[in-house]
Amino acid sequence: AHAVGQIDGVLRVICGTWQGSGTIGTFAISSGNFGCDASQVKLAAGAGIATSCGKATPMWANATNTTLVGGPPVALVSTASCQLPDGSMFFTGGDVGAGVGSQLAWRWFPQTNTWQRYPNMTFARCRHGCVYHPGENAVYALAGITGGFSQANVERYSFSTGTWSTAIGAPDRYGFGQAHLVGDRVFMLGGGSAGIEPVTSGTAWNVRTGAVVATAVLPAARRNPLSFAVPKATPGNSYDGNGANIFIFGGENAGNVQTTIYMLDTDTGAMVTHGSALVTARGYARCAPIAGHPTKCLIMGGVSPTT
Repeated sequence: AHAVGQIDGVLRVICGTWQGSGTIGTFAISSGNFGCDASQVKLAAGAGIATSCGKATPMWANATNTTLVGGPPVALVSTASCQLPDGSMFFTGGDVGAGVGSQLAWRWFPQTNTWQRYPNMTFARCRHGCVYHPGENAVYALAGITGGFSQANVERYSFSTGTWSTAIGAPDRYGFGQAHLVGDRVFMLGGGSAGIEPVTSGTAWNVRTGAVVATAVLPAARRNPLSFAVPKATPGNSYDGNGANIFIFGGENAGNVQTTIYMLDTDTGAMVTHGSALVTARGYARCAPIAGHPTKCLIMGGVSPTT
């Protein structure tokens, strides 16, 4: 599916408006991950996997949209990553073929263009979630797919101890969606609970206590949607990280990717359909927040409409 109609453009959200930001080197890309530098509002050295005729090829691009030599040490699609406070990216898992997950963990330092291997996860996974918890200085690898089936397993990497440990599992088996940490609560919306069919539900829970967080369902089923959490402003326009509006972009339903945008209020659990839409229908892509600009995100690549 990824080899059909891939998109090689980058789009940026600015106060509800869309702006094209060039193309990604010479490759179309889907099921990749990337991060945004605090000083750049364009793509600032994003690592991902470009697919061409079903072959996974390591590639990356920098702020000037030029393809660089080298790339991830291992060519994997459908990894999950999170950005760490120093701007480095922590990559987990990935698809080694036919939905079989990987246990690999890597850290990429874009400033020096170097990769560092970390201990393997205890559980192989792909198409999963990955979040950094600043209060714990730890990374969580959440649910995902292995062997074509959704999983509820969650594990935690502590930078203090340098080890992975089993954490409280997700309330449901879940894959094909992004994860967002809001305070101690993880939200994974849309996706596929059975690993195949898109769903209207998601899963949300407190990673420290396991308490289930009630949320409204999506107005329509979506698999492989993009999503982006915008922190809520507190008095004085500061951001405390305790509440957010999560935007769910596009995604797949009935074999076609969509343009719709939904929004979840993490405080009330209410879900609404947003008044605007994606410029181009897409799924199998990722959003990344721009550090220092909490209301802006980048969308890179993805899969365009197929019929």
